[in-house]
Amino acid sequence: MAKQKANTGKKKPGPKPIEIDYEAVEFFCRSQINDTQLARKLHISKQVLSLRLQKDPKLREAREGGASDGQSIVSDSMFKVMLDRYMTICKDCGKIRFSFDQFFETCPYCDKVHPLDPRTGLDENENDHTNVRHKFVKGDTNVMIFWAKNHLNMSDKITHKGDEENPIAYASLADLALRAAAQKKQKDREANDQAEGEASREKEEAVSKGG
Repeated sequence: MAKQKANTGKKKPGPKPIEIDYEAVEFFCRSQINDTQLARKLHISKQVLSLRLQKDPKLREAREGGASDGQSIVSDSMFKVMLDRYMTICKDCGKIRFSFDQFFETCPYCDKVHPLDPRTGLDENENDHTNVRHKFVKGDTNVMIFWAKNHLNMSDKITHKGDEENPIAYASLADLALRAAAQKKQKDREANDQAEGEASREKEEAVSKGG
């Protein structure tokens, strides 16, 4: 009669859980990839990824956090591109300071790292931090329209409420932007003509006085 093996209570070893790099998941998901694409990048099947997402809260956090970070990065970049940018470029430290409304006469970074002596107006290296150059970059109106429609819930149409029940759409955002640009160009031209006219009058007065 065959002897029965004693039941030791030990289970056969199963497959080891697949290790997943959570930082890599965050990085991959910044580009808004779907689960199939993520699984291929992690070299696992979509089914395995689906099971791990159900059981692993850290993996879910990495996927959702990475996707959110990617959206924030793109949104911040679009926000900078759509607005006029005033760039102050330091020739000493090489750093660039962006502003949306003004240039800086001195380098803000050098001002912070090497404070100026209020008596002499110089730092410990005898520099006054004014060795900068300025560059103006015009904002992108098309990016602004896209950003406004997606983040401010602005419609493609600007409406004029002539009647409560039947508002009249008179322009799109693009038309409005073009109109604003044309008005600015006209104002600049008028200001330039006025400046030239004043200069001409001053020249004539100077000539008449000299004569």
